Amino acid sequence: MKNKGNSKQKLAKWQDRFTEAKNEYQLELEEMNKRDRYYQGSKDIYSPDGAKAVKKASNIRNVIFEMIESQVESAFPTPKVTPYRKSDEELAKKIEDMLRNEMDRLPSERLNDTDERTTPIQGGDFFLVEWDSAAHTHTTLGELSLQLVHPRKVIPQRGVESLEQSDWVFVELSQTKEYIRRRYGVDVEDEGEEFPEIRGEGKTHSDNMVTQVIVYYRNKEGGVGLFSWVNDTIVEDLEDYQARVQKYCPKCEVIVSGNSDECPYCGYKGLQDKQEDYYELDEDIVLYDENGQEYKRIPALTVELDEYGEPLQEPELDSDGSPVLDMQTDQFGQPVLEQMTGFPILQKRMKPKMVKTKIPYYKPDIFPLILRKNVSVDGKFLGNSDIDFIKDQQNEINKYLTKAAEKTLKGGSLTVMPRKLKVDDTDEEMKLVKYDTPAEAEGIRVYNLQADFSGDMEMAERHYRFARETIGITESFQGRIDSTATSGKAKEFSAAQAAGRFESKKTMKRAAYADLYEVMFKFILAYADEPREFRAVDKLGNDVYSLFNKYDFLEQDGAGEWYWNDRFMFSTDNTGNLSQNREALWQETRNNFESGTFGNPQDINVLILYWTMMKEMHYPIAGTVLQNLQQQKKQQEMMMQQQQVMAQQQMQQPGMVQQEQPVVM
Repeated sequence: MKNKGNSKQKLAKWQDRFTEAKNEYQLELEEMNKRDRYYQGSKDIYSPDGAKAVKKASNIRNVIFEMIESQVESAFPTPKVTPYRKSDEELAKKIEDMLRNEMDRLPSERLNDTDERTTPIQGGDFFLVEWDSAAHTHTTLGELSLQLVHPRKVIPQRGVESLEQSDWVFVELSQTKEYIRRRYGVDVEDEGEEFPEIRGEGKTHSDNMVTQVIVYYRNKEGGVGLFSWVNDTIVEDLEDYQARVQKYCPKCEVIVSGNSDECPYCGYKGLQDKQEDYYELDEDIVLYDENGQEYKRIPALTVELDEYGEPLQEPELDSDGSPVLDMQTDQFGQPVLEQMTGFPILQKRMKPKMVKTKIPYYKPDIFPLILRKNVSVDGKFLGNSDIDFIKDQQNEINKYLTKAAEKTLKGGSLTVMPRKLKVDDTDEEMKLVKYDTPAEAEGIRVYNLQADFSGDMEMAERHYRFARETIGITESFQGRIDSTATSGKAKEFSAAQAAGRFESKKTMKRAAYADLYEVMFKFILAYADEPREFRAVDKLGNDVYSLFNKYDFLEQDGAGEWYWNDRFMFSTDNTGNLSQNREALWQETRNNFESGTFGNPQDINVLILYWTMMKEMHYPIAGTVLQNLQQQKKQQEMMMQQQQVMAQQQMQQPGMVQQEQPVVM
């Protein structure tokens, strides 16, 4: 899917646009570096006009770090897919299960952990979804790739406030020279690293690294193009990078498969890249269910239609290639004769004209970048940063704590004594003082000089409360002792109130993951040509394995045209966090069991049901308990059977005749 261009004019155009966009975004990039310094515990002190003071803080309390870390949520939302049509409910369930498996395969937990800090620090963060065609297994070719891109590496189009409105967006990536050569086949050994600062403030040039600039843009047809360069070297030029491109021999006019740059038919080495919108089937595509039963067939041959949608006809040929002739008959089945000769009229036997079925290649036509905002705000490409609202409080806290430390260090003790008095000037604990008269001993005085810094500490604590109240974090939310909450219920209510303050942030996180899941699905639908096996859970809670086959989403309209059904609504499951928290699931299941939701807790069948569920949720020793209960049930059933057999045998013994009751007259 590569089409390297050599257009220096195109390179110059995108370089000019990149320079213009980065200059416009420079103030925001500088703020990003300043926010990172605050989070890492910078000792810089700023004056009210924003100028950096010469003096640095000697003691800081990193309130910003504390506020950011208090909000970190280790769990990420799980996918929820809703179909537009009722008939697509099974497909929607299949998409959900497939996406869950992909998130398990990808480093989702580590990416989420980083994202949970970058988003509140900078006001936003980016996911980048790519299809890695080089990654393959024995049965599959290509797989999804997911990475985080720091907002300092994403340069928006000048004047644009959202990705949806963008005609183009730039991404800067630090890559090794070997990576560029291996992936793109371009030698950049002599190139230097143009922007080392994207790896972090203070980073210097590395001989092994280069800066790759990528621009994703809307092409003339509304698709997505890609242009990439390193310094003045073009790395990749794809006018429609999400389309299928195959190698084409202009001499033989055939498609060439494989990675060879030479035509296997004529030896021509000037192969070209040709975009393909359709591909033809050589054989029927048959889909089978878990039981091996066929449930869908896509024929390799279809009837060709004319411009009005009517089937075309062609003569039927015999084994020699000659048309098959039939006698023309009337409505009664009698041969129709020519008036002149009297012979039967012969006509060619016609049949529908069959052609190979053409399947369109699916194209996502979406930017592979997904922005997660902290809090939405009008007029900003990113959201609001938490640090921007509490950096003044952090600055004041640094001042007051530094002032208090200086007062403490400058304090001490003064010893006053007569000039003639002699004191041994040694480091020993017991010092010898020689005096002549008791009056001289009375002249020795010690004065403790301790400055009062209680006001400084009070002001520092007050600004700490200002910062915490600005973000909306209570002591109960942090798990600390809350003097305002006098009971457990009050602490729970206080923590819930703080969580309510963050509902907007949670909404933005769920929205970002919903967009991420949609992009992931569309990339898999476009490029996963082979069926992919995934793990799911059936209605009974049992583990089952199924196949994600892209041809489940291939449909045919009334005119006979094939199209891909991608009309699904993507959101996130609000109960996803509970399903990922095993301890919460154990407690919820235990509460339902004890309250009698499953039935009588003393019933062995209810006990078996409860421990079966606990085993499914990987509760320790649940398997051992379940096995013992099943053995007890088996023993009880055997005892009941033995009692029934003994009762029947007693009834069938000879002499066991029921005595007749005397008749009372």
